[in-house]
Amino acid sequence: MKITWKFWQVFAVVMFFGAQVLAAGLPVSQLEIKTASGRYIFRAEVATTPEDRSTGLMFRKDLGAREGMLFVYKTPNLMAMWMKNTLIPLDMLFIDQDGYVVKIAQNTVPLSLTPISSDFQVTMVLEVPGGTAQALGIQIRDQITVQGDP
Repeated sequence: MKITWKFWQVFAVVMFFGAQVLAAGLPVSQLEIKTASGRYIFRAEVATTPEDRSTGLMFRKDLGAREGMLFVYKTPNLMAMWMKNTLIPLDMLFIDQDGYVVKIAQNTVPLSLTPISSDFQVTMVLEVPGGTAQALGIQIRDQITVQGDP
């Protein structure tokens, strides 16, 4: 059986979009980060279940400049995150129940199993590409507003 060039083209398209569907299985929300230097809009996948939160951004090879993952918890609590099976450096923004950033972990180390603590009670953690906080001037007490109900 001869495999044609057309077959490989179709196969590549199916594989590409199949991977996108797997990566995009979570609901997506738009959020705004208000800083001293401006307002920035992000698109974030929202992880609300224990299963989705435990998988997070594992195995992703890239993340767009204004993209991220928002981990949402029902009640304020001390949180600990890690980089297990996460291939790209991330900035983690720990957010309290009023929407304010209370801690920033910058350029976390890919594949590290070292826990990264929130140090404060939080209800959300936003993971964005490593270097984002510094590039946009995101600081403690900046406010994050999520469009709709995360």
